[in-house]
Amino acid sequence: MVRTYKCKILPPSYSKEDLNTAVENVKSGRMTLYRAAKLYKIPKATLFKHVKGMRGVKSQTLGRPTALPFHEEKKIVGCL
Repeated sequence: MVRTYKCKILPPSYSKEDLNTAVENVKSGRMTLYRAAKLYKIPKATLFKHVKGMRGVKSQTLGRPTALPFHEEKKIVGCL
């Protein structure tokens, strides 16, 4: 085991507010993606993924989808 662990990944240099502002500016057309990335010091790939909706949206359910719909599962549980 390592006695002194050194984190290899640094935290992002931008805040969530900066990211949200940059995404809003790009979506509204006030700024290009590249200009917003440079101005707010956000990586272009990160900003692109947030603008396109590939990041930041989490599923409401965790794991694989169930075999039965929720209402059918409730019926089965009620019969037991």
